[in-house]
Amino acid sequence: MNERAWIVLPLIWALALALAQSGCAMAPETPSRWPDASGKALAEPGEGLVPLRVAVDPTLAPLARLMEPLYEAQHPGVDLVIHEGVRDGRRDSPAWLAMRLERGAEADAYLAESTHRLDDLTRRPLGRSAWLGNALAVVAPAGSGLDAGSLIARDVPVHVALDRTALGRWTRASLREAGLWGEVSLAAGNFDHGAAIVERVAYFASRPTPEHGLGVVFGSDASDGRVRVVGYLDQPRGDPTIHVVAWFTGSGEAFARWLLTSPDARQAATRAGFLVAP
Repeated sequence: MNERAWIVLPLIWALALALAQSGCAMAPETPSRWPDASGKALAEPGEGLVPLRVAVDPTLAPLARLMEPLYEAQHPGVDLVIHEGVRDGRRDSPAWLAMRLERGAEADAYLAESTHRLDDLTRRPLGRSAWLGNALAVVAPAGSGLDAGSLIARDVPVHVALDRTALGRWTRASLREAGLWGEVSLAAGNFDHGAAIVERVAYFASRPTPEHGLGVVFGSDASDGRVRVVGYLDQPRGDPTIHVVAWFTGSGEAFARWLLTSPDARQAATRAGFLVAP
């Protein structure tokens, strides 16, 4: 071994030791690293309660917050702790959440926007199931005269989600299959989820000099009174808009079964604009 190697190897060993002692990025996540649904820095269970930790993609987070008191009321002694993805400036929220799951962040169950999110995980869940369906809704400002024909006429901007998101992928697939993607390929915006598209469509229509445009969002995003649904896109062939639930532990599986079978859970989902998945 040459003299240069004798110098480099101790440096590598020293660096590896320093990383191990400092708890580098490869160390497993701890429960305290997760923000909970209320926005608190720590996501610790209530005193004397058994935590049930559920990771939730942003599209499903509002519904998960509705489910939380329902589940806890029917399961005394359990504290449902919801973990939502946070964006770090480089990744969209679902991708960031999935990365944290892979790095060992504790989760009993995972409410995922699509099966693609689960398929991309290297940390495989114990099981999964189709949970809820959704629709691809075309929305316009509530006070505008726009209709579905404006989507084809190309006379207004059409705001769509990024292709890296489940909503964006499904939107593009549906528009391409309908032969409409070329008509809206100059769509405006750069959005990670439907709520941001609704906000964009509603806000710019309310300015002193209004700008009216369309947006393609999930049907569950379209309940905002500032926008109205002017039409729906067809489901993409072979890849319908289905949200899934997966579980990593036995308690997570019990929660998943409750979501799939409880009348209260189903009613809360349909009231929120979701569809019961076949």
